Amino acid sequence: MRLLAFSQPADFHTFAVKWALERLGLDVDVLFLSDVPQLSALSFRAGADMDCRVSQGDRSFNLFDYDIVWFRRMVGPVPSPSIHESDLQVAVRDWRLISSSIQQALGRHGRFCVNPPASEAARNLKPLQLQVAIECGLIVPPTLISTSAEEIGAFIRTNAKQGAETIAKPLAAVMWRDAAASDFGFMTELVTEADVLAADVSSDPVIFQKCLAKSYEVRVTIMGHTMMAVKLESQSARDAEVDFRKVRDWRDLGHRRIDLPEVVAEKLLAFHSRLGIIFSTVDFIVTPDGAWVFLEANEMGNWLWIESCNPEIPLLDCFARFLCSRDPRFLYEAPPPAERIHAAGYAGSFGSHIRPYIDHQRDRHVEPRSSAVFSD
Repeated sequence: MRLLAFSQPADFHTFAVKWALERLGLDVDVLFLSDVPQLSALSFRAGADMDCRVSQGDRSFNLFDYDIVWFRRMVGPVPSPSIHESDLQVAVRDWRLISSSIQQALGRHGRFCVNPPASEAARNLKPLQLQVAIECGLIVPPTLISTSAEEIGAFIRTNAKQGAETIAKPLAAVMWRDAAASDFGFMTELVTEADVLAADVSSDPVIFQKCLAKSYEVRVTIMGHTMMAVKLESQSARDAEVDFRKVRDWRDLGHRRIDLPEVVAEKLLAFHSRLGIIFSTVDFIVTPDGAWVFLEANEMGNWLWIESCNPEIPLLDCFARFLCSRDPRFLYEAPPPAERIHAAGYAGSFGSHIRPYIDHQRDRHVEPRSSAVFSD
């Protein structure tokens, strides 16, 4: 079997999974659409023998020659810097249209796609996610998405009367790069009414939610019908109380695998079915009274950080076997210990050279145009 992975330069997950799949006997190719058209050429032919060919140097391959497609990072082509400014918007629009067409076409004719392209329009829309989660019976924090200072202020006051603070978070993960090439971003932050009055909240919609009491948090990685739930001790880790991603040392989160309540698992499968996806990472709060509260799902979230902190959790092995299975109802069966594929084996093959390798990959390819990073 052959697998095609769409990704972006320097994505560590892509190369770790490629390494794992090759150990399982798959042929794997990785395509950076951001290299088109500056480093690669693309040609699409409609017809009975549909063809979409990418050429770079003396290499040319047809995107429709693969059995499995992994849309790890579906970034768009990056037009040449020499293009006239007045033509740039047109070029970006047209490349977006052809990229979307290719993605949808790849989802046809029985290919196993993670995630199925037909779900692309809905799966990353957080407001829709929250509504679907509620319809599936999951508990969701009181939520307001608004650009009205009056509405936001009233929401914050209502929470305060109930003894709760309010958090704000973006509709999608984003980072900016400053003049010194340092990245900084907007994650989940506590906000006050004074913050709202001091900001231009009308310029961009933001998610505001009631800040709920937490005993701990849980990250669930869903692969087909396999769910691996990991307890994160965010309330005892420094700087992680509001957003566990701000933790100083990720090992402080504990990363202990736990059983997922059956009722929560059933609702997550219904959630996946409604969105048309077969893979995601889902974040929960568990409150002091034991309620599981859904926060959000990332349809292509990261998970290697969990195995790197707790090598007993076989996420790389499970994900690689999930792709090989081509089964949307996949259930993981652990292989004999000697056959398990460990993330540490991939990292260990580089020794201290992982960062130079990642930098080398970035230097060889064109960086995506978007400033968004998908690091949840």
